Amino acid sequence: ARHASPSLYSALASMAASRARDLSPQAVSNIAWSFATASHPLAETHLLLDALGAAAQRRLGRFKPQELANLCWAFARVRLPSPSLLDALAEEAARRLDAFSGQ
Repeated sequence: ARHASPSLYSALASMAASRARDLSPQAVSNIAWSFATASHPLAETHLLLDALGAAAQRRLGRFKPQELANLCWAFARVRLPSPSLLDALAEEAARRLDAFSGQ
């Protein structure tokens, strides 16, 4: 890992995964983006993203466009196959395409 404290990363990943259902859409999106950006063994990141993705998929309608984009990016960044989530993200984004802005 390229960060100073792998044990802290692991503890945070475990805690976030266990509370994924209770997190706001913004928190899910930010945590997914942050952990996908960090250089840490993919197995732990995949477990966390699986939990976040499962929690998110049930309520994608509550996600803002930026949150949808960040979540999609996180899964793509770590190359985590999650066809049902990615299909649901694509459908939700397509429904609200006019709400997205170019950045």
